[in-house]
Amino acid sequence: MKRSHTLRSVTIFSLFSLLGPLVQRVSLPVFLSVHREDLVLMFWPATVLSAGGRANDPHDFWMSLVVNVVLFALLGLVIGALGRHVGVVVTIYICLCGLLTLVEAWGSGFSLAYFSWFVLVVIYLLYWLPFWAVIWGYSRRVGPSSLH
Repeated sequence: MKRSHTLRSVTIFSLFSLLGPLVQRVSLPVFLSVHREDLVLMFWPATVLSAGGRANDPHDFWMSLVVNVVLFALLGLVIGALGRHVGVVVTIYICLCGLLTLVEAWGSGFSLAYFSWFVLVVIYLLYWLPFWAVIWGYSRRVGPSSLH
């Protein structure tokens, strides 16, 4: 695996890690703003390290932001190191979706009545973006025939 592919993967996922703080700070459409805390937890898992859940204190904000960037950079490193084929990258994505589903189920108290299906689909679609960017960037470099 080329270093440039791994570096690209780490960079893409590090930038994606900033989505959580962005979701917390900006106005969202009404249908998503109701589930803002769910979205923040899914895109900014390091926010649970801040005192009281929401990172309002500047120290908590920056600490959880750095931890989140490192967490997503590690995910990008794993994908960059192991993702020589599209199937491997897609498998990692599916495993991550399973983990996100478990977190959502835990957040809803394992009750289907409180399970946020719509939010989970939005999360799946947004999480696909960095995976797609890694696959697309790699397929442009080596050609589609070598990705199988």
